[in-house]
Parts: sequence; C-alpha cells; structure tokens
Amino acid sequence: METITQPYKLINGNPLLADLHWQNDSPTINGNGHPIALILHGGGLVIGAKEIIPYAQMTYLTRAGFLVVIPNYRLCPQVSAFEGPITDSKDCLLWAIQNADSLLAQTDAADAYRVDSEKVAVMGHSAGGGLALTMPNQSDLPVQISAVLDFYGAKYLDHPSYHEPHPWYTNIVVSWDEGYANHVFEGPQVSFADPYLGTETPPPRDAWLTSHLKNGTWLNGVVQDGNLARVDGTTGFSKTYPPTMFVHGISDTFTSCALSERAHKQLQELGVTTEILLVPGKDHMLDLTLKEGDQEFLDFVVPGLEFLVRHVGLPV
Repeated sequence: METITQPYKLINGNPLLADLHWQNDSPTINGNGHPIALILHGGGLVIGAKEIIPYAQMTYLTRAGFLVVIPNYRLCPQVSAFEGPITDSKDCLLWAIQNADSLLAQTDAADAYRVDSEKVAVMGHSAGGGLALTMPNQSDLPVQISAVLDFYGAKYLDHPSYHEPHPWYTNIVVSWDEGYANHVFEGPQVSFADPYLGTETPPPRDAWLTSHLKNGTWLNGVVQDGNLARVDGTTGFSKTYPPTMFVHGISDTFTSCALSERAHKQLQELGVTTEILLVPGKDHMLDLTLKEGDQEFLDFVVPGLEFLVRHVGLPV
C-alpha cells in the first residue's frame, strides 16, 4: 500500500491534512479507473484523528481497488459540528474528487493508476459513521455518493438518549470543574487529539467531552446552534439516498443498535438498497482492533467493505 499526506484545506493559514492510500496493481471499475473511499474517524467530534482508522480496513479497500482518503477535520467544541467536522469532511471529498489524479501523478503511483471520480463511497465509525451519513445530503458535491457504510454511527439526533446523562459515564467518571474543562476553547483550533488514557486529571478537551456526556449536554455542546437537522444524516433519507449498510453490535452500550435498525427500516420503506449486520455480543468500537486474518474481521467487517466494493462496481 502506498501513502501520501497532503493538506486539503487551509484555515487561517493552518493546513488540514488528509492521508491518501492506494495500491498500484489493484482492480479498476471496468478498466475506467479507481473509485474513492472517504473514511471518517470517530471520537464524539471532539477527539480523534485520521490515524485511528483501522489499518486492516484501509489495506482491504486499497487492495480491492479504492483510493482511500482519510482526513483530519476541525474538532468541536472550538467549532460547531456543521462548520467543522461536516464542512471539512465534505471539502476533503470535493478536494479529492478534483485533485486526486494530479496529486498521484506527482508520486510513485503507477502511470496506469487513474481515479474514477464519478464513483465515491463514504464510511465512518461512531461519530464518523454519523458524518458519513450526512455526505449524500451535501448539495454542492459534483457527484452522487455511490454507497455508504456506517459502523455504529450517531443518527436520529432528536432521540432522548442524546439529551440525557449517558449511562456509560454516570457511574464511572468523576465530574470536572466547568471552568477547567472550558479551557478547551483557548489556544489554536485543533484538528487532531489523541484520547487521554491516563489516570490523573485529563486535558481540558477530554474533561469537556466526558463531563458533557455525563451531563447529557454533549450533543447541544457540539451542535451549538440547536439545528440538529443539518447535522443528522437521517434527515436526508429519501428514495434517492444511496445504497447504505449498517454494522452495529447488539450489546452496544454507547449507541443503541436500535437506531441502526430504525435507519435500515426507514431506508427499506423508501425503496433504498440497504443491509444491516447486527453483531451478537459486541459493544461499541467492535472492529477497531481486528486484523485481516481474524475470524471476526471476516465475519463482521468484510461484509461491510464488500458492500462498498459491489456498489461502486469493483469486482468482488
């Protein structure tokens, strides 16, 4: 797998970066070129970075024939969910559609490697799954999204579970001083942040996220203007929404699998091609540590990736 990192956008002179991954000898769509797969990371829109996307999923998709594009996006709460994560994800996809061939021409990509920018798939994990669901609703993209893959993503944002204290945090996380947590608004805008895994007082960003999840105010804190509809991909569900697959652990204690079941049913009723894979006994982030040779990767991840492969027209 070949990789380059490029700035796709400047914010106040500071670059937002995206990784591009490809395999030179991979299949094309009927000889016409390689489709794009945009993958969006999770982290509650507050933490995370492009580096947390599972390597096994990247390599599977590049070997199947995709040019895989993975961006960092501006993180909340320094910016709203719409102005940061959604707008940046859309702008990265637009940048890739318009510039991928010229960028690859300056690299070690084989002369025969060309991008079919008419074929685009989007996928994401957790909050990134929610972002992926919003991409078909972006009216200023020059192409229609061919397929969407949502791993346990956020959706139906008016659901009470997004506006109540999160049970994951109620009993296990101490409360942080609001004044300390609000230091997250100080300093330059952040587009990547590793989660704090220590046992002492966390950085303000992590304190802000866990405190708001514990208090049931996370969603309002990242949306900021109260306009849930424009950051919820399900508000754009229609008869023309692209083929979409959901993968969700039945025992997910962070985001209920019932929301993926609801989305799957709604798309079915609209006549949209849709599939769902409910994984027995698995919690949130069920796929992030799996390797390609793992049986669970074959059982619970490959079906989703193959869904994207089929619906952009690559050989399975």
